[in-house]
Amino acid sequence: MIGTMFADEMNLLGLKPPRKKINPRARFYFTEKGWDEIGRNLYDEIARQGYKPKIECRKNPKRSDCVYRDAYQVAILFNE
Repeated sequence: MIGTMFADEMNLLGLKPPRKKINPRARFYFTEKGWDEIGRNLYDEIARQGYKPKIECRKNPKRSDCVYRDAYQVAILFNE
């Protein structure tokens, strides 16, 4: 998974992992602030290394679907 491959890069950019274990069905997204401060740089680094990252937007997810949230990221639980 791309998140584990680039964990060191995310840490260098200031994105800290959640302190609690998150449901494996949850998918992480950047908040607007997270994208502006961390996501754009991470995207560029991933692309520089030859990967083709995909940007997917989730605008205003239901609060009941959010299993984690901080200033930079939100984890949304999917039933798929």
